[in-house]
Amino acid sequence: MVVILSSGHAFQTLIPELRFLKFPVSLFFIIPIIKKLNFEEIRRFNSLSTFFLIFVVMNLLTGTFYTFKGLGGLTYLGFFSTIVISFGIVISYDLKAILIIFKRVMISISLVSLLGYILSNYSEILTFLPTITNVNGYDYRIGFIFNYIPIVSQRNFGMFWEPGIFATYLSVVLFMDVLDNKKLFTKILLITTIISTKSAIGYIILTNILLFSVLFYRKDVVHFNKKSFVLLIIFILIILFIPIIVENSFLINYHSIGRLTYTNIFNSSRILVFFDNLKLFCAHPLIGNGYIRIQNPAIPRFDNVIATSTYFMNIYGLIGSAYTIGWFLIVFKNNLFNNITKIILFLTIILMLNKEPHINLLMTWIFLFSLIEKINERRKL
Repeated sequence: MVVILSSGHAFQTLIPELRFLKFPVSLFFIIPIIKKLNFEEIRRFNSLSTFFLIFVVMNLLTGTFYTFKGLGGLTYLGFFSTIVISFGIVISYDLKAILIIFKRVMISISLVSLLGYILSNYSEILTFLPTITNVNGYDYRIGFIFNYIPIVSQRNFGMFWEPGIFATYLSVVLFMDVLDNKKLFTKILLITTIISTKSAIGYIILTNILLFSVLFYRKDVVHFNKKSFVLLIIFILIILFIPIIVENSFLINYHSIGRLTYTNIFNSSRILVFFDNLKLFCAHPLIGNGYIRIQNPAIPRFDNVIATSTYFMNIYGLIGSAYTIGWFLIVFKNNLFNNITKIILFLTIILMLNKEPHINLLMTWIFLFSLIEKINERRKL
């Protein structure tokens, strides 16, 4: 339940006090972690133990520096609880079991959310659901598994606070399903649900996965041939021309798709935040800016937490780059794919991580630690 409530569920913005639930839960994992930490592996940079300790030390250094100044101690403790719980789950459970549970949960949410999506848009049946206002002033109708904001009911939120997070997790399950080559029904269900989120970046990620699917089923993810190269060039051209097509066609009138113009893309908050974080990082590259600097209301900033990769560097300094390096190693040390496919996958992951705040989402950390644990194993996950 803690994983569900701390992985982007709407309750995280509706009941902010739930973040304190992670503190006592993390204590249960302290002793198992101490027992299972493999200190012999620390010499290998890409080991699970090494990365966990990097994040602990990173949080300790920056957190101690700014907490001694009386700034944001609970925020650092919250992040520490997040990585302790996720690491504890990874060393306690097998990755295959974690993935199976995650996939079943997301498929179930997809089925319920599509039903809720239809009912909320084409009937008055769900108006009985209780309404709660979140920290940003938005009213949610709460069904726990399916929540929605009445003024934007045309977007499928699933159980999450934002449809983009729902689209991200659905994309992960779709990618898993492509690798497993499972039933067509599951793929259709996931694609339909992603479309119902009306997430512009979610559509781009979906396009990337569809390209990967073509390469995968052609067995070209391992051996890249001329036909695959031509296919890749065509895909790149399509991506480059989509903004032009959208801007000069009727598609501009559809809100989600209409945002995919070059003007909107380069002026979007997500792009601006990504580079704003880098600018702040360059000002304090060693110890970082800490949470309090960018949360200071006297300094007008964008919502920097959205761009997770550069947000880590902004907050924690150079050592914060370990977060992105971890994902890089996960992709490029995987022998299942060729280099071109790895580039596509890595860029897709970076896109996912920098469109919503993942810094305190337990499920994202569970994936990170689980996959880091597997990067030296030459087998299909």
